[in-house]
Amino acid sequence: MNKDKSQYYQRGNVLFLILVAVALFAALSYAVTSSARGGGGVAKETAKANAAALIQFGTSVRHAVMKLKTMGYCTESTFGFDTPAYTRYDSSLLNSANNQAPANGICNIYDVRGGNVMPFVPPVSAVDIPDSPAATTPKPGHFGVRTFQVTGIGTDGAAGLPSANDLVLTLNVNRQTCIAINDLGNVENPGGEPPVRIWSGSSGSYTNGSFAATAIKTMPVTGQPYFCEANAVPATSHQYNYVVLER
Repeated sequence: MNKDKSQYYQRGNVLFLILVAVALFAALSYAVTSSARGGGGVAKETAKANAAALIQFGTSVRHAVMKLKTMGYCTESTFGFDTPAYTRYDSSLLNSANNQAPANGICNIYDVRGGNVMPFVPPVSAVDIPDSPAATTPKPGHFGVRTFQVTGIGTDGAAGLPSANDLVLTLNVNRQTCIAINDLGNVENPGGEPPVRIWSGSSGSYTNGSFAATAIKTMPVTGQPYFCEANAVPATSHQYNYVVLER
């Protein structure tokens, strides 16, 4: 009798383990299927995590710029963004040294003596990888700094008016990350796609602190310091923008 009970319990335990294994397999299959729905091989969860990291980095740079400016250490034209962490395919610096910046490094955003922001290169799952990059193309995940006017931020003015141009951190990202950035910033993705770029003119490179540029970029949301946009319909690239100094 006891032997029969023992065999009964053993069969019950085996059946229980089989049911658990089946349930775990089903859960794993569902997770994999759900992740694949993000499209392009990047899960929505991964895109959201990448977007949060990019926004956090942009916020760190913006806070460093504002702190150094507010404390009177630096002016709008004396910030340095040069770092060997961000380069082009030809290995040249993506952001050239500013000859207006103090030699002691106090105005360099990525210098421990200045902004003390650690350069961040996002994972491959967040960025756009060009098929045939030119020598001067920024390497994937490397942040550039550009000057152009962003409407609704600071003071709007005529195209080419240097005093109306803002300082913007830029990065080419993939579609999924672009959508996630806008979702986190409450920026509308029309029809589930990033908004198409609305701008005219040419941006500037902040060379030696210069804000010379003729570009005006219309923001999807007024007053929002960051957003992501598609270059066209259909999109061939997506750009993340974070205004680190509004003027």
